Amino acid sequence: MKGLKKMKNKIFVGTLMIILLFSLFVLSGYSIGEDEKPIVWKVQGYSSAGTLQDQWGQNLVRTIEKLSNGRLKIDWYPVGAIVGYFEVPNAIRDGILDAEWGIAGNWKSLFYAAPLFTSTPGMYSDGMDYLMWMKVGGGQELWEEALEPYNAVPMIGGLMLMELFMWSNKKATNFEDFKGLKLRMMPFMGEILEEKGLSVCFLPGNELVPSLQRGVIDGAEYGSRATDISFGFPDAAKYYNVPGVHQPICAAEFVVNKNSWEKLPDDLKEIVRFAADYNLYRTWVDNGKKEIEAMAKLEKLGVEQVELDPAFVEEMIGWINDWMEKTSQKDPLFAKIWKSQKEWGKK
Repeated sequence: MKGLKKMKNKIFVGTLMIILLFSLFVLSGYSIGEDEKPIVWKVQGYSSAGTLQDQWGQNLVRTIEKLSNGRLKIDWYPVGAIVGYFEVPNAIRDGILDAEWGIAGNWKSLFYAAPLFTSTPGMYSDGMDYLMWMKVGGGQELWEEALEPYNAVPMIGGLMLMELFMWSNKKATNFEDFKGLKLRMMPFMGEILEEKGLSVCFLPGNELVPSLQRGVIDGAEYGSRATDISFGFPDAAKYYNVPGVHQPICAAEFVVNKNSWEKLPDDLKEIVRFAADYNLYRTWVDNGKKEIEAMAKLEKLGVEQVELDPAFVEEMIGWINDWMEKTSQKDPLFAKIWKSQKEWGKK
């Protein structure tokens, strides 16, 4: 109980510090001068307009605008408005976008280990553990090293709760139940399950509900209850599975084109970094609040929560660890990140 009280006190003090710093930024900022032209950025999100992820991304860019007092203006675009979902990493590298609000897993097309900066299957079941690794355990430095060849500057812009394992219209609790179904699953868990014989694909979030409704896929995971309700998953599936061993937490990123970043004066760089940290806190607590509301809403709608067989969960954790070690032998960068996460996890 003492440990819990101590942690609550730390969270309370940390929250007060964030609010105080936010207030100081607002009060100490200065407005754009008559002869000073604002810097304008094009930023694309990773989610459809109106969804929670889209709202959280817009919260971030509006905070940046507010703290800069008009010196940095941001034109916001939902997923697919400028480039396709999978083209975002190239668009950042090539300067088509000044920045993106998304998930690191989408960078897998440029470097294989990228999803480890979003969430690691079976690892860091608490957002605080992940955040400590990223902020003080070497994660940020490894992320910057990984993206340096691609002309990109990364930072965390949001933190969300454990995801649901699967939405479907079949009540499934174990491996045998999922056999024969075509499933949408995040990398790397998708590759692990595919290796074990399941049928797995990866689709952008905005395609999932229509694909479930048309029978293109039989099951899909995406986010937490709250985020998935905003996408309309309850309209397409009768069941959802917990726990989300594949994605214990989900970190959203704000990645800036390096040329755009270097054009910013130092104080605006600090404002962007601060806004990302503030938005991280804001999404985390907002997701928690909305998750409580979502549980009640899903129960009212008659959508059933189905718990995975604990033996199946343990089996998957074993698969994950074996796969991570095996993959580390093939990819030096993957091995470096995974080693850092394991070593921090032991602490």
